[in-house]
Amino acid sequence: MITGQPFRIVHIRANRQPAGLRRQHLAAVRAAGIVCNAQVSHAEVGSKELEFTPGVLTGGIYEFNIGTAGSTTLVLQTLMLALLKAEVPTTVTITGGTHNPKAPPAQFLQRAYCRLLAAMGARVDVELERSGFYPAGGGVLSGSGAKRIRAPVASWLSTTRFRYVPGIRQPTPTRAATLASSPSAPSGLSASTREK
Repeated sequence: MITGQPFRIVHIRANRQPAGLRRQHLAAVRAAGIVCNAQVSHAEVGSKELEFTPGVLTGGIYEFNIGTAGSTTLVLQTLMLALLKAEVPTTVTITGGTHNPKAPPAQFLQRAYCRLLAAMGARVDVELERSGFYPAGGGVLSGSGAKRIRAPVASWLSTTRFRYVPGIRQPTPTRAATLASSPSAPSGLSASTREK
């Protein structure tokens, strides 16, 4: 999308079971096709190849629903860098999973990815509107950004020694329920913790 160069991918997830595109990958491909008016072939669940010919990138307001607990962060990462090149500000809202076992959670985008983009001169805001866990999904993640890229900043490439990296852990519904029923659980802890 950024370079405008067409491409073809083969052997998609060839060593995974099941192989080929899954729903969240397909949602990312289709969303990318919509925002850049692309010609896309073989975009279907299970496809092991894909052809993508980008057109004109168009900013604006977009909403996408993965339809499963598939990763909303994967779809948002697919779109946001390219949409920073659009001539108008862009907001993307995605419904699906926000905390998946094998994908970065929404907080990663907020606390790491967006900070890195800011160091390069981009302004991207990510908001977790509602958490969505596997297998139910139903989470809502939105990202907004505007064209404001300046010359690349090289300082973020320098080697840094980290002494402490703060983190959070957002319990899944199962984990929250287990913690709430535990004899050693702090008072006031309940399964509704997942919504905070």
